[in-house]
Amino acid sequence: MGAKWASIATLLSVFTGVSLNQGILITGVVTAIYRTIGGLWADALTELGQFIIQLLAGVAMFVAVVVKLGDYGGFFGVRDRPELDGHAKPLVGPYGTVFLLAFLFIKLFEYNGGMLNQAQRYMATANAREASRSARLSATLWLVWPLVLFFPMWMSPLLVDAKKPDGSDSYALMTEQLLPHGLLGLVIVGFFSHTMAMCSSDGNAIAAVFTRDVAPVLSRKARAWNDRSGLIAARLTTVVFLGLSMAVATQVNSPAFEDIITVVIKWVAGLMGPIAIPMMLSLLRQFRRSGPTAALTSWGLGLLAFWLVNYPIHWNADGGVPLQYRVSIPLGVSLLLYVVIGYVKPEDTPERDALIERINTDGGDGADGASAAAVPPQAEPAPLRPVA
Repeated sequence: MGAKWASIATLLSVFTGVSLNQGILITGVVTAIYRTIGGLWADALTELGQFIIQLLAGVAMFVAVVVKLGDYGGFFGVRDRPELDGHAKPLVGPYGTVFLLAFLFIKLFEYNGGMLNQAQRYMATANAREASRSARLSATLWLVWPLVLFFPMWMSPLLVDAKKPDGSDSYALMTEQLLPHGLLGLVIVGFFSHTMAMCSSDGNAIAAVFTRDVAPVLSRKARAWNDRSGLIAARLTTVVFLGLSMAVATQVNSPAFEDIITVVIKWVAGLMGPIAIPMMLSLLRQFRRSGPTAALTSWGLGLLAFWLVNYPIHWNADGGVPLQYRVSIPLGVSLLLYVVIGYVKPEDTPERDALIERINTDGGDGADGASAAAVPPQAEPAPLRPVA
């Protein structure tokens, strides 16, 4: 989430001249106000608004770039330009076959709900059938829209001279040079609203999970919250999480986090596997034997593997650990442990089996899933020692 704040702040710094930290603060404060008050309903409305705005802005930018390519041989004539040398090669440098396979596997989990801002599209639906429709629409958009959105960036070495070594300012420079002021403003609003929508969905989903699932386990007082107390706790959680993510965003370009591209590739890709594997695989019948022990162990040791390969081992290895292994090893560790522990220590129960069955059949025979398998009443959890 910190990378998202830093990304939009980078665009604001190019367009308006504000510093990176000022851009993070402006974006964060605006997002905090409406997401803390509006909740998931505000997220849903913002997602719809940003979709319309970004559709218009993205198409306008795509058309502007295609028109500009007429000066360089046209849409099909730019392939042999020396500025684009290597752009037709899908696997170059550290981004080899292992990296591609690991990244695709990670994104499969991330965009199907492993990242909470992506899960919001399901949380905002009324029943399983609507959730399935949302998933199909999302899959179609993700198949087509990246081609429209990324094409200008692929052509950027031909059209602009990036001022930053990683080229993260290329898109902003192209919009300034190729679009009239009215459309330029539309692009800015599109990226601004899209970033706020993603961060808002993240914050509200995390607040909901913490308030409803985590806090009652940790605190006896939380188990007695009424609706008002729960709402206040969720809003406070949202604000705290927002503040922490903004603090992390200010450290982008520091020695610890490096640049935005590194954060997105190394941190997001490296951590998404350990986080998403137990969360997503636990919904499938084939992994019903894997319970809390498998989930917590695969998550914890996956994070440990991420730290080891990216820091101690990377620092001491001759030439460092290749990026493809820094991304794939945490994923492999989590996946292996989650499956193996499920067979060594199965924790399937009738309650969990019924819940998994309902998840996999809900909406199959009716719009509201009325014919789905009933979930037996769950036993009262063993009392835990509260921390507050």
